[in-house]
Parts: sequence; C-alpha cells; structure tokens
Amino acid sequence: MGKKKGDFVNAQSSARIKVNGKIVDFFDANECLQFLLAQLDMKHSPFKTLKENVDKILDVFLWCCEDLREGKKGTEKARLTKVINEVDNMRLRWLNAKTVEHLQTLVYDKLLSLQNLSTLPGFSAVTRFGDKLYGNPEKVSVDKLWAKI
Repeated sequence: MGKKKGDFVNAQSSARIKVNGKIVDFFDANECLQFLLAQLDMKHSPFKTLKENVDKILDVFLWCCEDLREGKKGTEKARLTKVINEVDNMRLRWLNAKTVEHLQTLVYDKLLSLQNLSTLPGFSAVTRFGDKLYGNPEKVSVDKLWAKI
C-alpha cells in the first residue's frame, strides 16, 4: 500500500509517550500526531493558553519523530527528516494565527487531513427565498453568514 495524502510516515519501530501516567506506543508519526492533537481542549481554552498548548504538542511530536529517526538509515531517515521539516513549517503557520477561530480551523483541518478526510465540498446554504449565503456554513457560523446579507 502506498503513501496516502496526510500520512507522514510508516516507521517500523515505536516511540513511547507517557500521558496521564499511562505509556502509549506509536508506530507511525501519523497516528502520533492525531493522538496528540486530539488531546487539545480547544473549546474552552483562552487564545494564549491554546497557542502554548499547540506549541507544546508540536514539541512532543517532534521529539517522537526524532526518537523514531534514531538508528534509521536511508529512506526511513529521509522520510522522518521530511516530517520534522514539515512540522516546523506547520508550527510557524499555526503560531502566527491571530484568533482562536483561525487556530482551531488549522488544527481541525490538519486532523481531517491526517484521516484522509476534508470538509464537505460545495456545502452551502440558502435562505427560504432562495438567496445564496456565501461562505462555507460547515466552517463559518450561521450567524456570521446572516450578517453578510
């Protein structure tokens, strides 16, 4: 099976993380990043705290990738190096977010892409009079769509 979009790497060894006193093994970087991002409490966190948590999670993820990369040679090491560079670039984009909503969108979109999913294409809304509301209601609240009319 080939590399799917959103997959970072399929490594043969594992990385271990201790979360709330429980040790979790990860065999590929893709499932590790999904697990770590799923730990975020994005609904009730203030913006500064959310940004710090995202930064810490990406630090842990980079640590896992570096741990997986140890002792590797050739293509495995090159793939993990590519992952580390990708995550460093992603971190810069994420930490430059100006609002909670923007950061949440970036994180949710990454989680969806890691699972080979995306938001629904062509998803739209209309009023009962047939007026089209511009914007994707799946990503933008309906209140904000109504405000544009």
